[in-house]
Amino acid sequence: MVPLLLRYVSVLCIAFCFSCKKLDTKIDVPAYLSVPYYTVQYSGNYTNGGPGTTHHNFTDIDVSVNGTNIGIFPIPARIPIQNAGSNRISIKPVIKVNGVATVRADYAPIRLVDTVLTLEAGKATTFIPKFDYYPTGVTFYWVEDFEFAGSSLVGDNAIVLQSAEKFEGNRAVKIELQNGQTNCTAFSSTLLPLPNTSEMLYLEVNYKCNQKFTVGLTNSSHSDIREVGGANASDEWKKIYFFLTPAASNLPTYPAYYVYFNFHNDGTVQNDNPRLFIDNIKVLSQP
Repeated sequence: MVPLLLRYVSVLCIAFCFSCKKLDTKIDVPAYLSVPYYTVQYSGNYTNGGPGTTHHNFTDIDVSVNGTNIGIFPIPARIPIQNAGSNRISIKPVIKVNGVATVRADYAPIRLVDTVLTLEAGKATTFIPKFDYYPTGVTFYWVEDFEFAGSSLVGDNAIVLQSAEKFEGNRAVKIELQNGQTNCTAFSSTLLPLPNTSEMLYLEVNYKCNQKFTVGLTNSSHSDIREVGGANASDEWKKIYFFLTPAASNLPTYPAYYVYFNFHNDGTVQNDNPRLFIDNIKVLSQP
């Protein structure tokens, strides 16, 4: 019995020795793509209107490598990429939809940046994407930067074109509720022929305010008011992107809409007048 057991143990030892290999502890070191910031530069050639301000508020970038999406990264970004050497990098800008931090999306009217970079393992390669709108396909329905006499944002006497407070350029609109006025609604001066089939219809705007305001669409008679969102008080200028597609596509649809900004005294401002400043309005779509 003992010799048989010894032979069995010997066979196991021999099998174990032949089956074992040295543990491979090698770990591939990734290369890194560094995107510290982005720029915006317009080509100046657009088939459907003009682009207005170059200011944007892209919070993140959506990155693909050699056709495979690897994720969304906040700007500034340091992105690990497993394959060193020559790589095709595609970058899309990402926005907060309606200013909501938890709802983010690629900003479809802006053309993705596509480039080939040679990356080195263990080292960071810096790349600054330069964004622009697509030259075709994007339609601009309303672009107002308030740089010329008059304003295409109209309503009542609370709406004033002024130069003391603006985001950029020479002028911006101020809406101030005073002398007991509790509400002001400002409208685009003309009806806008907004599409009801576009998946990507947006309102861009720079704003600064000491209490909340809301925006939306309304039909020609103002009998159908469709709020799309709003923004809270901010003592600094901000840029926001409002998603207009649901409001324009919900039934019943209309051949054209007014865009409106509603500013209502909600009582949160003490010892001062409620004020809203607006600059750089754009309404645009990407099919």
